[in-house]
Amino acid sequence: MLTICLPIGATAPPTGWNGPEPLSSQASSFSSPDLYQLDDGRAVMAWGQWNEAVGMNVPHVSFYDPASGWEEPTTVGRGKQDCQSVRCLLQENGSAMVVSVYSLGTGDMTLSVSVYAPEVGWKLDHQLVGKTASIGDVRLAQLPGGSFLLAWTESDGSHSMVRYSTWSWEDGWSELQDLAGDLLDSASLADLDLRPDGTGMALLVENNAGLWTAYASFRSPNGSWTVPSPVTQDNIGGRIVGANTAGSGAVAVYTTNGNRELWAVSWHDGWSAPEQLFSSSTAYSVEHHLDVNQAGQGLLVQRRTADQIGYYAIAFNGGTWGQWERVSPELPYGSSWTSDFVVDVNSAGEGVVAFRGSDIGLGRLDHYANLYSPSSGWQGPERISRALPFGGENVPSSASIDPSGNVLYGFVARSNLISPVSSDRLYVNTYHVEDKTPPRLVVSSPAPMERVNVSSVVVSGTTDPDAKVIVAGIELAVDAGGNFQGRVPVVPGENRLSVTAVDEHGNQATVAFTVFFDDPLQEELAQARHDLGSLKGHGLLYLGLASAAMVVGALSVLLYLRGRKA
Repeated sequence: MLTICLPIGATAPPTGWNGPEPLSSQASSFSSPDLYQLDDGRAVMAWGQWNEAVGMNVPHVSFYDPASGWEEPTTVGRGKQDCQSVRCLLQENGSAMVVSVYSLGTGDMTLSVSVYAPEVGWKLDHQLVGKTASIGDVRLAQLPGGSFLLAWTESDGSHSMVRYSTWSWEDGWSELQDLAGDLLDSASLADLDLRPDGTGMALLVENNAGLWTAYASFRSPNGSWTVPSPVTQDNIGGRIVGANTAGSGAVAVYTTNGNRELWAVSWHDGWSAPEQLFSSSTAYSVEHHLDVNQAGQGLLVQRRTADQIGYYAIAFNGGTWGQWERVSPELPYGSSWTSDFVVDVNSAGEGVVAFRGSDIGLGRLDHYANLYSPSSGWQGPERISRALPFGGENVPSSASIDPSGNVLYGFVARSNLISPVSSDRLYVNTYHVEDKTPPRLVVSSPAPMERVNVSSVVVSGTTDPDAKVIVAGIELAVDAGGNFQGRVPVVPGENRLSVTAVDEHGNQATVAFTVFFDDPLQEELAQARHDLGSLKGHGLLYLGLASAAMVVGALSVLLYLRGRKA
């Protein structure tokens, strides 16, 4: 029977927000951080940071492990060009990729990639795209087998392209392909997403004389893409403000009527008709961020101005929209919210939105966060950063929430003094959910009510790899697969034992069982005493009595000594 008991010698991490703490050294400028987190909580974050020696921004990267925290940042660029933006991705096997977009100082741009494997280290700055007029949206995805898929928008000055290539340690880069071909004249990459089997969708957006159209292209497991097909009709005349994919589904939102109306279309076994999400004669819907998970659950967050100043969010689930809710706090009159905010949704449909606001009453600029659960709704806004000075030029931040509800948040705080003082830093803040889930525990031996004829019993089974296993005060070793085995002493007769597994958060599971030790020496002693009694009863010779008494004495000594050893 599995029971949950009190912790044994384990300390859970603090619940709630823990920080912020500086991750980078001081520098005079940063590019926006990009954060990617796995379901097990491991993460990678990349950013551009000013290097005084070379006089430009250089890509940096740091890995995160829930057990040990953030690693010391590492540079992953050669410092020959100015890093404008970065994208990063981490795979289950520990491999990682950082994509850097560089400015050449002539108005042109280039794109380089650094890749990492635990057993190899970093392979730095492969230039995938040479000199080109501009590089816009960059997206990364993981393919089955450990390959990377990289897609980006590129313009040579006369034609816009959505290009893509795959990379693996065995084969390197595949030939560059243009996803849009000649279909689109001025395309941007709204989003790119893949399922674990490699199928997925890319969402493209085109602006043709002020009329916006979204297109979708689907990927098959063999790597081929379908010809992009329109998601919205170009006669709507709206401005596409957000799009996100979820495996083979997608959501796109756009504004009309001078940002006073917000509409959405979604893919769910076909494209839906446009659905109006917001309309106001006095407020404006000015910025939007949207995130959707593989199951089709998502959050859309908008910033409103005029008489509804603040951030508002609406949930999305399988083609159905919920109700708008305000997710930012009320600030004093004259305060404002910035256009820098982020939203992320995990595989369970839980989400986080983080944003910045200037509180005129306190005279400072603060970061806030609000957490969402499909079952309980919004937790409520909470200030999560130390005060930042007014006038601080802050680059966009990055946030991620794992399946357990733990959050990572990275942001840059700038003092923006008149003189170029190196006082800017990249900060991180983490939110820990109280983990109340007991570790898995299966005892394979001994069997319940098992009878043994030796003074110890083998206890074996499986648990979580990070758990400790304790039986009768003895800790058994647990291997990387969660298997454990060891001998535990027992005493003659009935032995009630418990196997307890304790995880790193102090949660524990216990399996109780009973083992009977049928001691052969005890049986021999009982037989000898019986025989001695029989000899006395029959009045046998002194020699026979003496011999029987010696047997009883010897057996008693053996039992005593064995008890001392046990």
